Amino acid sequence: MRALRIVALLVAAQLALWLGWRALTVDDPSGWHLDRPLPTLTLYGPDDTPTPLPEGPFVLHIWATWCPPCREELPGLLDFAAEAPIPVLAVATDPDWQAIRRFVGAPSPALRRADAQVITDGLDVSDLPVTFVVVGGRAVLRFDGARDWRDRAVRRAVIAAARRDG
Repeated sequence: MRALRIVALLVAAQLALWLGWRALTVDDPSGWHLDRPLPTLTLYGPDDTPTPLPEGPFVLHIWATWCPPCREELPGLLDFAAEAPIPVLAVATDPDWQAIRRFVGAPSPALRRADAQVITDGLDVSDLPVTFVVVGGRAVLRFDGARDWRDRAVRRAVIAAARRDG
């Protein structure tokens, strides 16, 4: 009986540590503050014509159709993009729109495409997905890894960061 209590306490402690780490690294942007100029990026719309970056604060989310965590989080991100008070650009690194269309169906206004090499070099991205909050042409926050974009706390943190830094 005593051994069972010890095991239960150890499991509870590990769970508490994991949840605490997850809260700091996934949902809390405080550890990822940046202040670096956004490199020159050429983004392409669904008709493959270059599209300009938004003027004010915006969210720049980098993903790919071949990336399982990206595929899992994209529907929630697109829902957030449709409701967010700031522009959200979901930029796929796929080489053309065929794969993107096969995955998402009808393109969302939030969807863009960019050359993977430009993203890798210009934004120092090695793993996907990655999200930046951009204010005044500068990346001010960076989030590595997938998020639950339907979670109100995540949404509030991103919007607050864009407003606070803007």
